[in-house]
Amino acid sequence: MAFCPECGAPAPSAGAAQTGVPAGAQAGMPQGAPGSGQTGGIPGAMSPIPPDRPAGKNKGPVIALIVLLALLVAAGIGAAVWFLAGDKTERLLDKADAALKDKEYEDALDAYEEVLKREDDNVDAYLGSAEAYLAQDEYEKAVDILADGMKANKKDEDALGDLAKQLVTVCQDGADYYMDEEDEEAARKLLESGMDELERYGLDKELGKLEDTLQELNGWGGSFDRGESATAWEDDDWEDWDDGSLGDAIDEWDDADAWGEDVWAQGGYGEGYEGDVIHTEWFDFTVLGGLLLDPADSISADGQTLLVAVTVENTCDDVLTMYDTDFQIQWGDDAEDAYGWPIEDADEVDPAFLPGEYTLRAGESVTGLLLYEVPFGSTDFSLSYQEYYNDGSMGDVFFVYFNALVDR
Repeated sequence: MAFCPECGAPAPSAGAAQTGVPAGAQAGMPQGAPGSGQTGGIPGAMSPIPPDRPAGKNKGPVIALIVLLALLVAAGIGAAVWFLAGDKTERLLDKADAALKDKEYEDALDAYEEVLKREDDNVDAYLGSAEAYLAQDEYEKAVDILADGMKANKKDEDALGDLAKQLVTVCQDGADYYMDEEDEEAARKLLESGMDELERYGLDKELGKLEDTLQELNGWGGSFDRGESATAWEDDDWEDWDDGSLGDAIDEWDDADAWGEDVWAQGGYGEGYEGDVIHTEWFDFTVLGGLLLDPADSISADGQTLLVAVTVENTCDDVLTMYDTDFQIQWGDDAEDAYGWPIEDADEVDPAFLPGEYTLRAGESVTGLLLYEVPFGSTDFSLSYQEYYNDGSMGDVFFVYFNALVDR
């Protein structure tokens, strides 16, 4: 038996297992070498401690771990606070929306205000507030709150689009309300304030809609002047027509509803009769009736005057521009020229006539008169409309047949 020369302890024999070498490892083979089955240093061996760091005092990793845990806890608390704040905002929005649905407008406005105190760019709160004001006919307040929302979201195109769409609705509805109250100045100011906001943010599409509405307003009621010689007849001629059965017919037509059937085109063609609702791609129209003036009252010695009452309703989502020349008149004659177009500028003589150009908002309808000159003796007519697309191609064509009354 051999002894260690340093300490005197018995030394292991050459065939004995070495302490710290795993069973099955080859003695003398470096750990981690190919064929050793190991991937690292010696198992169980302790790393040496630097002379200047006493054993048991290595606290650096422990402190780092504590700091890391503290940061994670703080982050968790912050996330929880953020989540709870967001949850509170959502609950306030739900409360406001419920109050709005129940027509409790003041409660709704208070709740929306609380939302905006938390999130000054919350689009839903601005839209809901505007709707609450709109329901109470407080159009100027609705415009103001939407203007605030646009300012707070001026860099968000989607938010600006939603707010601008609501602004157009507010201004158009407000203009209608003020015109019904015969307060044209208030209607004009409301439209102009909305246009200013839309122009500020370069929202040209919505701005164009309000410009169309303002142009339409200029043709309502007493807001436009009659031209002295803008048409082929004089005002005193109209005064002669506007008595007796003609005046009664205009009033009757203006209050009339469609009473016929629904007509859609089949194979590019559709036909109906007086009172039917004709469905085109962009609008519905109904011929309510026709009236032939007494030949003595006609505006021209070359023919008799025909008045046709129609109702037009915009069924598309956008503002629709219409023209009186959209509707052509035909009479019972096989000649190629047996048709005519409305006489221009009739609306400058009396607003009962449809203007040469007018706009209809989505869902809006108008009832008015079209003025034609037709051959003497004609009583059977058809009013037609041909669909045209921007590329010049044609769509469906519609004919409505009617017999005109004769004013005697």
